[in-house]
Amino acid sequence: MEFSIFTLILFGITICLVICICYLFVKYREIALIAQDREKTNNEILQKQKELEFLSHELADQIEFEVANRIHSDIAYNDLFDNSLNATLVVSSDDLKINKCNKASLKLFDEEVVGRNLLELFVDKEQKKAIFNQINQAIQDEERKFFKLNLLIGDYCFPSLISIHIFMFGSKSALYVTFVDMSDISKLEIELQKSQLMLTQKSKMEQMGQMLGNIAHQWKQPLNSLYLLSQNFKELSELDELKGDSFNKYINMMQSQISFMSKTIDEFFDFYNPAKSKEIFEIDKVTKNVLDLFYRLVDKKISIKIEKSKQKGLKIFASKNEFQQILISLLDNSIYAIKEKINNGTIKKGTILISFCIEQNIAKKEMCIVKIKDNGGGIPTNVSNRIFESYFTTKEQGSGIGLAIVGEIVKKLEGRISFLNDGEGVEFKIELPLFNKKSI
Repeated sequence: MEFSIFTLILFGITICLVICICYLFVKYREIALIAQDREKTNNEILQKQKELEFLSHELADQIEFEVANRIHSDIAYNDLFDNSLNATLVVSSDDLKINKCNKASLKLFDEEVVGRNLLELFVDKEQKKAIFNQINQAIQDEERKFFKLNLLIGDYCFPSLISIHIFMFGSKSALYVTFVDMSDISKLEIELQKSQLMLTQKSKMEQMGQMLGNIAHQWKQPLNSLYLLSQNFKELSELDELKGDSFNKYINMMQSQISFMSKTIDEFFDFYNPAKSKEIFEIDKVTKNVLDLFYRLVDKKISIKIEKSKQKGLKIFASKNEFQQILISLLDNSIYAIKEKINNGTIKKGTILISFCIEQNIAKKEMCIVKIKDNGGGIPTNVSNRIFESYFTTKEQGSGIGLAIVGEIVKKLEGRISFLNDGEGVEFKIELPLFNKKSI
């Protein structure tokens, strides 16, 4: 009995020990897991700290780089602004007060301008008004404005190109105003105009020489006729046969020849009349007149013809002199190209065909069409987009102003000129507004 109690007590103590050991083992596992979690968490925290430190360094480096760039950019901008060759002002858009200026503006206005009103820099009222209106327009449209103005500053008057641009200066809207001195450019433009005038005059003189040759050719036959008539007149007078109808017949014949010669001279002066006033004229008649005056003595191997058209008497309202200039420039180019082809044996004979018709343009407006077609080989594709440029030529001794002037004249007459290579040569197409009462 005693043994059984002792055994039970021992068994109970063993059970308690086992339970305690299990409890301690579980707790140990929990503590180990918690420790492991803490270690993991600490590692993650350390890793994040390292990442944060790395990012902080990166951010610090980036900020330092951006600040350095900004400082460098500001320095570069200020340097460019201050040393610009053009006078530049930063002006408040509210009260037109000048906030900043560069060295060129100080030199231009010959005084300190910061703090002053922009309009106070100009003496002339018209200039003030013009600049003020442009500023208002720039502010309303919110876009850059360019305009030319002859500025009078002190005793110095010069052509200027003024630019007004709106931007943010700090936290406020401001105007960036630039003055470009156009004096040198104006001088170059004047020199260019003089050169162009001289070249035009040279071209005109060449045409005049060609016309004088035609006049001499046209006068040769009438002068021979007058000589023969005068000889016959003398002989008949000596034979006393100049009576009644015979006398009147010879007088009329002589007057007719003199009238023809006089008409030739009138046409000569009419062509070189510098007046550019517009008038109504029939293009086919003017074209025929140009052919008679200039191209009677053209090379025998070259024929120039006007194609018969059902639409006769087409009229335009323009300067006759300028229209003649278009025809002469295009015909001269065709003749030059044909002669080149004849000389190198490519073709034996040259043909130039002129035609007239009426077509509607894209805007459904009736246009008078003049076409000049030749067999001179056409225009090389590598220069086809440049033929209307000033001073561009493919001729050895060409001036490069003929087609450029043609393009300008056609544009001024509200027309259009184009060309098309057809294998044998080129066809120029001139479109001019057909005359109507609204043209005047």
